[in-house]
Amino acid sequence: MKTGGAVARLLAPALLALGTALPAQAGELLGADQLRDQLGGHAVAGYYLADKKPFAEAYNPDGSIDYSDTDTSETGHWTVKAGTFCTDYDHMNGGCWYVLKQGPNCYEFYDANPSGPAPDAEALAGRQPVARAGRDGSKMTCALPTV
Repeated sequence: MKTGGAVARLLAPALLALGTALPAQAGELLGADQLRDQLGGHAVAGYYLADKKPFAEAYNPDGSIDYSDTDTSETGHWTVKAGTFCTDYDHMNGGCWYVLKQGPNCYEFYDANPSGPAPDAEALAGRQPVARAGRDGSKMTCALPTV
């Protein structure tokens, strides 16, 4: 694990300038093909809801990941498994996530159990996401963290 997270430190001020209100209704739960198309080969920048820490991640076309936050830089691999987006890092914990698209450029990541039944978008919308992110450096349309 490398420390530094230069990319994420640069994102913190940018995240404060991005975003608009989160839609009140449930968005679209992305399926396997949508996860590959909308996240694979793209970079995201966002924040964790628990601690409001910004992060950046590139989901490279070859299945590799480049991750950075304010404390860490890491590499690993991503896959799509049973309708979930899964990350496996070289030196830190990963996981699998249901991804709910909440607007033109707002992706919410929810804890998932890829061996369990998939919830619907309405059920996910009633839960707290782990993270929110926008894609490819475009204006993120997710709600911003409150400080």
